[in-house]
Amino acid sequence: MNEKLEITSHTDVKKQMRASFRVLESLLQKLQQLGVYEQSLIVITGDHSERYTPEIVTLIKRPGDTHQATEFNSLPCTITDIHATVLSESGLASKSRSLFSRPAVQGSGDLSHSARPQTLALGNFLLCPDNTDKMPECDRIFTQPYEIEKLNLTIKQDVDMREKTFMVSLLAYDLQNRKCWQTKPQIAGREHGQPYSYQASLHDLPAGNYQLFLNESICTQAPTSTSNANDEDDFLASIFPPAKDDDQQGPYIRYLPQFLIRSQTDAFWSREYPGLVPRPMQKGETLLFQPMQPYPCLQLPSDLFISGRGLRLTENSVLGVLLPSAEPSLHLLLQLNFAVPFTAVFEVFHDDTVLYSQIFEGRITKNIPLRLALPPEIIKSGTLSLQFRLRKKYPNRDKNILPKFHLQSLTLEE
Repeated sequence: MNEKLEITSHTDVKKQMRASFRVLESLLQKLQQLGVYEQSLIVITGDHSERYTPEIVTLIKRPGDTHQATEFNSLPCTITDIHATVLSESGLASKSRSLFSRPAVQGSGDLSHSARPQTLALGNFLLCPDNTDKMPECDRIFTQPYEIEKLNLTIKQDVDMREKTFMVSLLAYDLQNRKCWQTKPQIAGREHGQPYSYQASLHDLPAGNYQLFLNESICTQAPTSTSNANDEDDFLASIFPPAKDDDQQGPYIRYLPQFLIRSQTDAFWSREYPGLVPRPMQKGETLLFQPMQPYPCLQLPSDLFISGRGLRLTENSVLGVLLPSAEPSLHLLLQLNFAVPFTAVFEVFHDDTVLYSQIFEGRITKNIPLRLALPPEIIKSGTLSLQFRLRKKYPNRDKNILPKFHLQSLTLEE
């Protein structure tokens, strides 16, 4: 895996390490969401110690354990010690077999015993003034973990704030009422500290369907006092900051890649655009794939991801297109981009029916316009199940990869 949790042969040790930590972080968050974290025995283990000796590095949380900070113990141990410790701490073996029964050993590495992750509280969402009721123009995706627990939204922070001062806020755009809500901007960075995460309350956010944005704007001049963040002019400026100089590198406004559904008593995430009523695609209609947009005439795949390059699909993805079934003949026009790293046969198919096939030779990248004639039985069924695949012409000559297809647009014609 790489740091984006994509299966690939083009990665390195650092990217794989980041992927491992992202998977681990998601697992711990899920345990907390399910309410089983506190009573869980969790063991995280690696393959060497801080000095690259044959011992292993292990982190263990026992049921009910709470500490003010992470406690370090450089006691040498082996895989069999972990097995015995799990049995012992689960009450299935003698307590003397547990690593926790042995005296702690001072580590030789440079480890901090007092540093704790800092959370920057962004407060409640407030309704923006009437002249700021438009959605921020934003095509940058936020890729760090985020979660909701008891109507508190927590977002992992990923920007280096050591050299500059920032104003940080969250925006929530109501998709139905076209209203924009925002948390009061908070100061971070430089002498104000580097937060590990942000937290905002959803209690004052009305029931509705929202798209969320994270705004981390670099301050052009340091705020004179924290009270300035409460003034209306500064409040508006933080939502729509002035254009950045060409030499000024982000951060910037980024959108969270899930919709927030706020009910009267709870809140949860949805990858699908909320409130859509399915309908057939009409003749002459063109769909351009952009992030966080509604597509009522499509059945989107479970591994949905849309970026600036279009809708990303793999060979396992199935894209459903709802068709006007009364039409005698229909054609589908596709603008497709994908890499061909080996000699292969490219195919577009519906169930077992191949709609398009072409051989590509050598390592090439193609922007391909395709025009597919839809068989009458597919039109009559009302749904086209669209899939793509690459079949190697010489199966044993190249590495295995997971091809990705980026669909930029769909057009339905007679």
